[in-house]
Amino acid sequence: MTKLESKEYGTIEHYGSEDSIIPSMVVSVIIIAVMLFIGWMSLIAFAQEPSAHALSCSLNACNGVFLTATPTPTTTPIKPSPTPQVNASKRVSMTGKVSHYSRVGCLGCSATLTMANGESLDDNRLTIAFNKLPMNTQVRLTNLDNGKSVVATVTDTGGFEKLGRIADLVPAVAQALETKTDVSNVLIEEL
Repeated sequence: MTKLESKEYGTIEHYGSEDSIIPSMVVSVIIIAVMLFIGWMSLIAFAQEPSAHALSCSLNACNGVFLTATPTPTTTPIKPSPTPQVNASKRVSMTGKVSHYSRVGCLGCSATLTMANGESLDDNRLTIAFNKLPMNTQVRLTNLDNGKSVVATVTDTGGFEKLGRIADLVPAVAQALETKTDVSNVLIEEL
């Protein structure tokens, strides 16, 4: 038996040679790490498919007790996107919040930064991404918070509606209107 003195742990008694202490500690740490990893992976797997476990327990007696479980749906509420209004002259107009996108910050863009109309994204042109009108349609955008207005062309589409926005604006349009993402109220009118 070997006794080791430690300031932090006091006296440690070890049966075996001093040379075997470190390898046995390393093995212990590895075993604990593997057990933690397996436990963590089991939790992740169970969290992803809780209904499969509940179903097997409800069909088979779990420890002599019959269980029934109804999985709780986990859906993220999505804000309803505004519906476009069609005025008497059959022109679309829509009011809502907007967001911005550019060559530097375009989450849904292709690697070549090609827009839905086939042109390259240009931060300096007066263009927007809008899902309710055909490509190359001219629209007037008005920032209802400050009265600023600009005419732009629909050149792209996007997934902004599921975030409660009506359009994505390139920097040239955003600067002309002085808009802020999810803050500014903007009117879009088909010309």
